[in-house]
Amino acid sequence: MGNIKVTFRRYWIFIISIILYGIGLSVHFIAQWKGPHPHQGQDILEKVGSQALNVTNSKYAKPDNLFYFVQVSDIHMSERYTRGAQGHFYYLLKKVIPMINPNFLFITGDITDSMKSLLSIATQENDWIMYRKILDETGTSTKNNGTFVWDIRGNHDCFMVPEWKSEYNYFKEYSQTKTRGFSFSYDTNYGSYSFIGIDGCPILTTTNPFFGIIDEVTMEKYGTFMEKVKANPKNKHNFVLSHYPETTLKFGKSLSDKEWNDYTKDISLLLSGHFHSIGGDHVYAYHKDFLELEINDFKLHGRYRIVSVDNDVVTFTDKNLPLPKLPYDFKTSKIDSLIKDPPSVFNEDLPPIVHITLPKNSRFNLKRGEPIEESYTSEYIRVLVFSNHPSTELHLTAVIDGKYQPELKFQYVGDQKLSKRSSQIRIHKRDSQNRSLNEDHTIETGTPPLWVCKWDSTIFNDGKSHTLKIIVEDAAGHSGEDSISFRVDGKSDDINVPFFATFVLKSVMVKSVK
Repeated sequence: MGNIKVTFRRYWIFIISIILYGIGLSVHFIAQWKGPHPHQGQDILEKVGSQALNVTNSKYAKPDNLFYFVQVSDIHMSERYTRGAQGHFYYLLKKVIPMINPNFLFITGDITDSMKSLLSIATQENDWIMYRKILDETGTSTKNNGTFVWDIRGNHDCFMVPEWKSEYNYFKEYSQTKTRGFSFSYDTNYGSYSFIGIDGCPILTTTNPFFGIIDEVTMEKYGTFMEKVKANPKNKHNFVLSHYPETTLKFGKSLSDKEWNDYTKDISLLLSGHFHSIGGDHVYAYHKDFLELEINDFKLHGRYRIVSVDNDVVTFTDKNLPLPKLPYDFKTSKIDSLIKDPPSVFNEDLPPIVHITLPKNSRFNLKRGEPIEESYTSEYIRVLVFSNHPSTELHLTAVIDGKYQPELKFQYVGDQKLSKRSSQIRIHKRDSQNRSLNEDHTIETGTPPLWVCKWDSTIFNDGKSHTLKIIVEDAAGHSGEDSISFRVDGKSDDINVPFFATFVLKSVMVKSVK
């Protein structure tokens, strides 16, 4: 009976919270309406103009200066589920990740479900053992000297966990990072890129900590790392990953009295999860200083995100697992059974996965760090195509504004050697006495599966928005595609997501229930 009361109380608080910020903060949202729209034209170019050098188009014909990573969130592994969840995750690591072969895989929380039933909430060690087994069996945990997977906790991962040192905090035993958040720099010959994972689970958690807290200790670590990043002249982009969207977080101050807002202007992207499909399929919003991208859940929708950094232009594509039906029913919740006797879908060929890196998607121009002017005056379309078929068995077609462009011919450059294959990963850690325990790793990277196509972008410089679709077909008749909006005048298109999708990221939930 006590569990029933706890469950109803939890959802009652959530419903009241929605009503409060929905009514009381509507004025705030209207006042912030320009927030979902990036600043148009000139002010974007002023911020990145110093990086817009005379274009050396030859560099855009080569596969250098390009890396990419994948994000998933809200897996909710549990022995209660035969559909989606751990089955989706095993399929991702066994089939999809080897084909995409990203530089990193980020898992932004709610790794496990932590529920025996709707009325019984507590972390389950068996769920974490299952997670660890999938990482190890697929070889993902040791990829790139153990620097490939980066995970953080979500609210489900800290159900009934009284503190970090608790014996019920299975994250510190079975996860890949085993720490409260992470921070590292990816140093290449073309720039340095920083990644910060922030753990928003309260130190003393409630039954279901729907709202997160970035406490003083976490803010101190975050601020210290960001100060180092800002001092690095080679720093290009900073990616912050959190299970909790900004609107559900309460931020403390660092020991030096710095606040979250003191560092937001240095963020390129905030990548979050948590809301599942509450705000719809595409939940994105511009905050004052940065763009936030929430991702739909992996549990039921099989959603994963590809983010690329191509000559410092950042693009992303949200995809669904290429399964016959989502969530897919694997007929078993036991990971040992799935590994020993996987269903026939594991033997089926995957369709091409397509990701346009240039031109830049004009709906999502960043507020820092992107050489927009240089990129739109480039003479090349650049596309990543992930496929198990050789390049000779792939055919690419460009469609602009709904019209096929047979004159645009693509060339595969993924068989070229990179100017430099090795990169450095500098992991920033601290021990219990707050002493620095930095680790350096050297990793070798292969040439990305890049296709390029020379084109005359100036004919689209008409002050209007255009659409570009790339369709890829393999020899087996499977096809994949990617579509973007683009402009060549430096302006930005409307972000074009539903009102409520932006609303859930722009409101101030934590303040409304404070």
